[in-house]
Amino acid sequence: MMRPVHRVMKIFIALCLSAPAVSFTEARSIMRSGEDTVRATGSGSADPRPDQRGTGSFHIVPTASTRSLDGNELLKIGDLHEVQGHLLEAMPYYRRALSVFRTKKDQRGEATALVRIGRIQERQERYAEAYASLQESMPLLVAMEDVPRAKSFMTLGRIAEALGKAAEAQSAYEQAKTLFQQAQDRPGFSESLIRLGSLLIAQERAKDGLAALKAALKDAG
Repeated sequence: MMRPVHRVMKIFIALCLSAPAVSFTEARSIMRSGEDTVRATGSGSADPRPDQRGTGSFHIVPTASTRSLDGNELLKIGDLHEVQGHLLEAMPYYRRALSVFRTKKDQRGEATALVRIGRIQERQERYAEAYASLQESMPLLVAMEDVPRAKSFMTLGRIAEALGKAAEAQSAYEQAKTLFQQAQDRPGFSESLIRLGSLLIAQERAKDGLAALKAALKDAG
C-alpha cells in the first residue's frame, strides 16, 4: 500500500498539473494538511479517481489548515470544486471568501464572492436565493472591471428570467451588452444579444427580438 505521504504528494502534483485554478500556495497548503484535508471522490483514499472524462476528481475538505488562505485563494478552491460539479463543496469556500472580503472591506472581492454564491444557487435551481445574492452584489459591482460586471449582469438576467421578472432580465442583459461592447468582448457581446433577443421573442416582441439576434449573427460573422 502506498504510504500516506506519497499519496498526498501524488495529489499535490495532480492539482498543480491538472487544475490551473489552484495556485502553488493552495496546493502546498492542501499537501501539508494531509489525508484529513484531501480525499478522492467516494473512496476515502488519497488517490484521485477518474471521472467520466478521464480526469482526476477531488474533494477538498475545509479544515483548520485552510484558515490562513486569503479570499482570492478561497475563491479559486471553490472554482475547482464548481468546475467539477461539486456544488455543495464549492459553496463553503465562496462563503468563507465572502466573510474574508467583508472583514477587509474589499468591495470587489465581496461582489465576486456574492456572484459566485448566486451562480451556485442558480445551478441548484434555488432561484429566489440566487436572486437575493445577485441583488446584494449590485451596489458593489462598480468596483469591478467591465467584463466581470457584464458577466454578473448576465447571471442576474438569467435568474430574473427564471423567476418571470422579464423587465428586470431585459435591463440586466442590456447593461451586460453595453459593458461587453465597451470592453470589446465580442463573444460576451454576442451572447448578451442572443439572450436579449430570445427574451424579447418570448415576450411576443418578435421584431425587436429578431433584430437583436440578427445583430448577434452579424457580429459573429
